[in-house]
Order: sequence, then C-alpha cells, then structure tokens
Amino acid sequence: MSEFSKELDVEQKRIKGENIRINYSDKKFYECFFNEYHFAENSAQRLSRDAEFVYVQHKKKLRAMEIEMAESVSPMPLSEVSGSSFSDEKYVRKRLTQPFYRRVKFRKKSGKSFERRQSIFTDANVIYPRANSIADNEKFPCPNCGKTAGLKQLEQGCEACGEETYITGLFPKVKGFFYRKNNSISIRDIGKTLLVCCIIGMIMGIPFGISEFIKNVSGRFTQNTFSDAVASAFTAPLEWIMIGVVAAVLVLLVRLIYDNIKNTSLIFETNEAKKKIVQTVTEQEKTFCFDDFEAKVISLLKLVIFTNEDEREQLVCCQLKNPVRKFEIADCLYMGYMKLADIHTDYNLCSISLDIYTEDICVKEKKFYVKNNVFRITVEKRLSEMNDTGFELCNSTCPLCYEHFNSLENPHCTFCDAEYNPIENDWVVTDVKMK
Repeated sequence: MSEFSKELDVEQKRIKGENIRINYSDKKFYECFFNEYHFAENSAQRLSRDAEFVYVQHKKKLRAMEIEMAESVSPMPLSEVSGSSFSDEKYVRKRLTQPFYRRVKFRKKSGKSFERRQSIFTDANVIYPRANSIADNEKFPCPNCGKTAGLKQLEQGCEACGEETYITGLFPKVKGFFYRKNNSISIRDIGKTLLVCCIIGMIMGIPFGISEFIKNVSGRFTQNTFSDAVASAFTAPLEWIMIGVVAAVLVLLVRLIYDNIKNTSLIFETNEAKKKIVQTVTEQEKTFCFDDFEAKVISLLKLVIFTNEDEREQLVCCQLKNPVRKFEIADCLYMGYMKLADIHTDYNLCSISLDIYTEDICVKEKKFYVKNNVFRITVEKRLSEMNDTGFELCNSTCPLCYEHFNSLENPHCTFCDAEYNPIENDWVVTDVKMK
C-alpha cells in the first residue's frame, strides 16, 4: 500500500470511526461510572456538567408533576462492553455500549403507580486527551464547585472551594450518556417464552397422562401393568412439553421475522441519515463525530421535553423559533431510529431536521401509559475547521472579553454582560414538534 493510500485510510478511520477492542481500563472506567451514576445520591462525578444538566432537569420535571421515580438496572447475562473510537489532534473519543435490563417504577402523589421492564443499551461517549495536548493555562470547571480556572491553578487548589484537581481527575470524562432501546430479542425474553410454552404443554399433557394411566390399569392386570401405566402417564406430559418447546421456537421465529420486517425501513432510514449527515458536515468540519452529534441531539430533545417555557428562554442551547407545547412525559427512551427530513448549509451555518423515534411513559389525568412518539427536531451549528472537540457550555468563552463562564442557564457573560450565542461552537435546537 502506498503512503498516500495509508494516509487516506487513517483519515477515513479518524472521520468515520472504527470498532475497537475494549481494554481493561475502558471496561473498569465504564463499570465505575455506571455504578456511580445509578447508585450514588447525585449523578456520577465523571459525567460532564452539560450532560448532568439534562439529568437534573428530568428530576425537576418529575417533582413538578408530583411523581416519584425509582429504577434498577442490571447487565444482560453474558454481555460485554463494546465500543467504537474516533480521534483528532487533541482528543480521543470512544462510544462505550453494553446491553442492560432496566426496571423503572413511577408513583404519583395520589397513589397511582406504574412499572415498566425493558431491555436497553447504555451508551456513554467518553473523551480522553492525547498525551501533552493540554496546556497548563487551559481552563476547566472545577469538578467540585464548577468554578472555571486554569489547569495549574486547579492543581494548586480551586480559589472558590480549595479542592485540588489534577488532569486525572478531569479525564476521562463522559460527555454524553443516554439509554437506547434494545430492539432485539433478549435472553430473558427467550427464557420467558420457553417457560410459558413448556408450562402450557405440561398442563395440556397431564389429562392425557391420567387417561393413559387409567386405561392401562383398568385393562387386564399383569405383573408389569402398574409400571407400564406409570410410564405412559409420564410420557404424555413429556411429549406435550416437547411440543411446547417446538411451539416456543416457532413463536420466537415469527416474532423475529415480524420485528425485522417492521424495523427494516427504520434501520435503512437511520443508516441513510447517518451517511448523509457525515458526508455533508465533514466537508467543512473534519473533526465531526456522529456519535457525539447523536448524543447531543438526544440531550437537546430531552431538555425541551423536561423544561417549561420560562426555563427554555434562559437556555442558550434552546433558540426555539416557534412555540413548543407542554409535554406530559415522565420518561423518554430513544429507540435508536432517526429519519433525515432536511439538511442544508448556508454560509457555513448547517441546519439539520430529524425525526427521532422514542418510546415514552406519558401521564394523562393521573394515569400512566406507554406511547411511541416521533419528534421532529431541528438543530443548527456554524461549522468550523477549528472546531473544539472538548467544548462545553459550562465552560464557555465570551467572544468580547474572552473570560470563561457557565452559559448553561445564563445567556449573558457574567463578566461583561455580553450576550452569548453558542452556535459558533455547539449544536443548538431551533424547533421541536411532535408528529
């Protein structure tokens, strides 16, 4: 292979990403983060403040709806962490994924409750800095209090809280974390189907076994009559259990074929959307990563769903051009499917409209119910060759005074009061509609 071909191959892998073999440190980091996220009183320390903000808004939404939520999650049997990797000159980005079994329960103040069990994937977008890529004067928010300071200052102790933080305390960092529905048949589903069919087969076989026993005993009695009667009594249920196993296999096969037929068009649309978005955006922004984009879109959609109108007006990442209805949704689960409605670029300003498929737990008249929804979301960003992969709204740089401040809930610089628009650095949502 020529040098040019090698460089081209490396560039394509860098842009499109590649499947990777998860090493021990990646696996342990994922397990540690996951345990922190689900079993700590607060969200995980390794979760970026931008991603944590979505988690906080969801909790506020539930409190406003007077709903209590409890969930438990456990890894699928025989499942392992898998992932893909993307990289640029400064950072290495990885998508770590593992299938889990989730049990979530909601309870209204009035006493009404609802429980949901489902198979999911947990997707975490992790960012690592390359060796010697972070300068001492580069600023980061303190993990303890959120005050922005240079790396050297954080190592000596945060001016606000005094906490000492080193580079190993800042990275690796989870920039995006969300649940994605597992649309395949799980081992638990297979076990349930087999068990139910075998029980039905045994119940249907018991009368035949009793009939055979009576038939053999009531006939001419010999030395082997009783043993033959008992054998025939057990044989009939066993035969029906085997029929139940065959029926379970047929049920699972029919379900698999039905799911594939039902989801084929959605899978095709999702792959086409990814292909078109990557092709269009990477023409002007070589460091574009679709996994980061996907996580950002899901986060923006959830922000709009879980915040009220007054709060949205204070979010710089929500620049909605049209009124958005109030959503009575207690939980939103991304199904892993999307459809590209429109994409165009005008003077480096890229606008993308997507149909996002979700499975939501809705509340109406104090009752819970599950509904599949499709949201049309439009996001915009000004594409740039010098895009900052590690950009976070909690660590925004004012274009006027160049000071760092938290723009998550403040559209103005806290130093010079200049209005801030993150569209130059990150995707913002401009429209959301439920179809």
